Amino acid sequence: MVFPHGGATKIWRDGRVDGNTPFAAYDPYRATVRDWGRTLESRIDEHGRQYKNLSSLLQDPVDWPAGQKLVTEAGHSYRVAEPGETPHFVTEIGRGLLATPAPSGRVSQKAFGALGDGVTDDTAACQAAHDSGMPIEDEGTFLVSNLTAKVSVRGGTYLRKAGSGGDFIVTGAPAITLDCSIDGADQSGNNFVIRHDGVIVTSNVIIRNARVNGIRHENGDNVEIYAQILNARQTHLLTSVSDSDINGLVIDVLVDGVGLGLGNINGGIKVHGNAQFAVVKPKITAVVKLLEHEDMHPNSVCIETFGNVVSPTITGSVKGGSIGCTMNNSPNGVASVQARGQNNLGLEITDLSHGARFIEGSVAEAGDVVAPNYCCQASNTDYVEFNVRMDRPTHLRESTSANFYINMCNEVRFSGYANRTGGSQFVRIRGSDNIELNALRCNGTGVQRAILMEQSGATSNNLLIKGCNFVGVTNFMQAVGSFSGMKCTGSRVENTGLLIAGSPSLNGYQFHSGTEIALHPFGSRGDIINVLDFAPSASLIEAWGAGAPEGYVKARVGSVYYDTSGGAGSTKYVKESGTGSTGWTAK
Repeated sequence: MVFPHGGATKIWRDGRVDGNTPFAAYDPYRATVRDWGRTLESRIDEHGRQYKNLSSLLQDPVDWPAGQKLVTEAGHSYRVAEPGETPHFVTEIGRGLLATPAPSGRVSQKAFGALGDGVTDDTAACQAAHDSGMPIEDEGTFLVSNLTAKVSVRGGTYLRKAGSGGDFIVTGAPAITLDCSIDGADQSGNNFVIRHDGVIVTSNVIIRNARVNGIRHENGDNVEIYAQILNARQTHLLTSVSDSDINGLVIDVLVDGVGLGLGNINGGIKVHGNAQFAVVKPKITAVVKLLEHEDMHPNSVCIETFGNVVSPTITGSVKGGSIGCTMNNSPNGVASVQARGQNNLGLEITDLSHGARFIEGSVAEAGDVVAPNYCCQASNTDYVEFNVRMDRPTHLRESTSANFYINMCNEVRFSGYANRTGGSQFVRIRGSDNIELNALRCNGTGVQRAILMEQSGATSNNLLIKGCNFVGVTNFMQAVGSFSGMKCTGSRVENTGLLIAGSPSLNGYQFHSGTEIALHPFGSRGDIINVLDFAPSASLIEAWGAGAPEGYVKARVGSVYYDTSGGAGSTKYVKESGTGSTGWTAK
């Protein structure tokens, strides 16, 4: 029997099996080789010969025949290359060797010379393992400067070498699965760049400490990302189309950027199309936690779809940053998001996101470190819908804030619940048409107005207030500019002062079909006079008050008034003739 140490003089066989090695199940021998005063333990089995490590194997002067199987003490397997095969290694005497996979079909980067100790530079060995085309399974921390990922990886961590430039790990082949962790060590570039189809990042993956983006997805359909992404200075996960549409994107991640201080963009998830190419029907599920602070970067957005993202589906819980969730140029998007602790906006639909909807959501809760200027905003878009609960505390910027802000839109519907203390208004409408407030419950204390109507280069027309309840506001509405077509039906305005404040030009203003006006202080006809003095003569009202309306309540013919202190034949009044406060007839 020939052994890989030519100076061996004696060999002892004791027939024992050493249970501490991976070969114990089929290794009947324990051989001790005494070589020039050195003692080396080596294993022998029917499949090949065993060396201390790869270095000793490459230094061996024995000319093994093609196909010979060789192993190291760590269990890494090799085979002498056949003629015509491209070897992974070449011995000192010129014999080519190939690393061979374990029974699992995977190979270790340590088989290519990596140490995985987090200190030694393993760049060349790890790249050689990827270039081999065999999937990798490993443990340990591999210090690497840059890497082109060409095969699937399971286990272990890639740690970036200090002073490295450019992107850290970039895909070099399609359909690879990343099931290991990546630590960018706050060096330059992106941590992981995806440029191929079918890439999967599993839920076991932790990607942390990126100087730029944790993951940057530039190209590739049917990409699935399920990772944890921590402390990326610019954006934790960015999908940004390059030269073609992106289809089949699935994102289901946990993002935590709380550990980053101010001075970083600290964005969560951003999915971006462009003028030529779209991200089509991405599915985004996320828990995003960013820093809560008044001075967060304006681009610190927890979840953002932007610039030609078609029909995104978004589900998530987000906290911190400047904006919670925004759909920008994202037509027909559907989102269900709970947002807390933003310093600017909670939920937003904007810029040509026609048909987008927040079907369920919440913004702000008592105890949040900061609360947004606007809980929900619709801007420069049509046919959108919000169904959101907003429970927000007193906030420093409330003098200019609103729970709902509608700016230059057409066909917008808001429903839900809002609660606040102090500040300007629940709803701010600016230059928008065909707005519906449906089943909206607004409870406040010291809020200046329920609704602010502003003209901005164009009138706002056709506001429908249906089944709503506004409580605890100084005025129901303040109007600045010209408006037409406001209708309030089936609603209640309670504990308020004036219905219409300011000096607007209104047409077709109606309170009817079950609308109840409970003024502050409620209980006298004079209260209603004070209100209706600000309504135009064309107003049609259905109102309540204590005492008969004749000579007190101004309205157009056809209005209805109920005397809460009346009796038989003197409870309901209809305005049948005249102008001003006369012409009321008891029914």
